[in-house]
Amino acid sequence: MVDENRRERTPRDRPLGPRCRLCRGPADGPLCPGCRGDLPRIPDPCPECGEPGHGPEPCPACRRQPPATPLLAACRYAWPVDRLIHAMKFHGDLVAARGLGEVLAEAVAGESVDALVPVPLHRRRLAERGFNQALEMARPVARTTDARLWPHHAVRQRATAAQSGLDARARQTNIQGAFRIRRPVAGARIAIVDDVVTTGGTTRELARALLEAGAAAVTVWAVAHADPPAEDGD
Repeated sequence: MVDENRRERTPRDRPLGPRCRLCRGPADGPLCPGCRGDLPRIPDPCPECGEPGHGPEPCPACRRQPPATPLLAACRYAWPVDRLIHAMKFHGDLVAARGLGEVLAEAVAGESVDALVPVPLHRRRLAERGFNQALEMARPVARTTDARLWPHHAVRQRATAAQSGLDARARQTNIQGAFRIRRPVAGARIAIVDDVVTTGGTTRELARALLEAGAAAVTVWAVAHADPPAEDGD
């Protein structure tokens, strides 16, 4: 009989170690370098609306009518980013959340804010899901930027219908008055962290609440930018 305690371990016996969330190959983190490099990044995003391909200056549409809240998005809402976001939100994949947060941290490298405010979930949605995906993604960003993480400064005081499936006007009506700022933000430069921005109704309403509470400036940092009617953040 072979002594299993003394038998030499073969590569097949050894632990596989960390695996990439997409290709399942070896990885030092949630994503391997190959899959990270294949993500649908947004090249030269407009610094105002986040649309791709405009370079460092605002795009023509934003020069005509600047949006209320500047947006910096890391990727398009397309495969495999959509797969990772779905796994995070609906299957509790917190490793995917950390990977997406690291992708966002790369995209905002060099940016400077005082604090990060993850888009809050209503207490009922938080109880159902068990975590706030925006907060989980914000953690790697906070470590990289040295910004303070403010997960409790804003609350979603009203349970809103899912933004997906609503047109732009309905989305804005749906989210009006949904947020309350319950801790001091006066004078702070704040970045709102979200997973997907479509029409921007959710982040625009949160930005309005933060500015009314005295924030000096508010921008939005999102993992992905989507065209309607793709899934929006919560």
